[in-house]
Amino acid sequence: MTSLANTRPKSVLISTFNLYKGGSLSIYRAIEDRLVLDGVAVTELTFRDDPLGESKPRRRLRIPYPIPRLNKLYRLLIEHILVPLVALQCRAQRVVMMGNFPSLFWLGPQTVYFHNLLYLGQSFGQLRRGFFEPWLFATLLRLKRPTVLVQTDHVATRLIELFPTADVRVIGVPLGTSWSAAAQATQNRTAHSGRIILLYPASHYPHKNHALIFSVQEALRKRKIHVVLTIADIEPLRRLANSDVFTLCGVLSAKQLQKTMSDSDAVLFPSLEESIGMPLLEASLMRKPLLAAELPYVHAAVKRFYAFDPHSPEAFVKALDEFLADLRAERVRTPISMINTSAESFVSSLLS
Repeated sequence: MTSLANTRPKSVLISTFNLYKGGSLSIYRAIEDRLVLDGVAVTELTFRDDPLGESKPRRRLRIPYPIPRLNKLYRLLIEHILVPLVALQCRAQRVVMMGNFPSLFWLGPQTVYFHNLLYLGQSFGQLRRGFFEPWLFATLLRLKRPTVLVQTDHVATRLIELFPTADVRVIGVPLGTSWSAAAQATQNRTAHSGRIILLYPASHYPHKNHALIFSVQEALRKRKIHVVLTIADIEPLRRLANSDVFTLCGVLSAKQLQKTMSDSDAVLFPSLEESIGMPLLEASLMRKPLLAAELPYVHAAVKRFYAFDPHSPEAFVKALDEFLADLRAERVRTPISMINTSAESFVSSLLS
């Protein structure tokens, strides 16, 4: 279906179909300036413009967001029909699938940057919502044999367990220049005359484990702690989250999130299951103390954090008290990233 005889030098089609913070679209935003500086001719294929209005104009094909019930069929159409057609039209040398499966009908070089283990489901043997995706992913890996790039050793190990023949390489995840600039302008707060502010930047999904935080509201109130959650202020959540303890601020742009994190005393991340939690790396770059789940994906991303069992309210409160004691003693620990967050290194690996 594709011909590579008439490609443009250093031309790449990058597909970014995830609209959420931490997904493929925001990861691409962290490297797009670097791609242009390196002289790469980029065509972006995405569902729509950045919903928060921060995208920069590039050659881009915008696609309406899919109807949920037709999502799988819609994705198949985009990944296997539209991607190679657009790549052929823009004379791309390479296709990079950010967060998506290999494109079946693209015959040239192809890279998959895979960053969502949850998308594959837990195992092939379970007839659940994710069952179709593991089967399709395995089939495409065998047929197309792309390079599969991932963020951490944790993700690589999980993928190799599922797909032993896959060519999986760890390249980290870029944070971009805006986070570096925000980090340089941020200083840790050490004097506290009022309440302590914790920030949990996460969507509304159940595995994000907001229920744990809601279950300890009284403990938070007694300790004069306020928690900022980046989920919508809607009536069902409003009934769960007392406004004296929680602020439901909704989705934040990158600049808003950086400002909110800068004004916070610590970052909170109790999620039960992730490939990688971007806030873990952002807290490390911003040198903000981190309270996070005692789980393998966290240990693969950072070290020196306040760990707790994400299923135990008592364990969370204990970690919180340890953080507060260190904060009062001005000896608070800050997380250290265990993976590469350089945009330059990421681009080099992505296109090699």
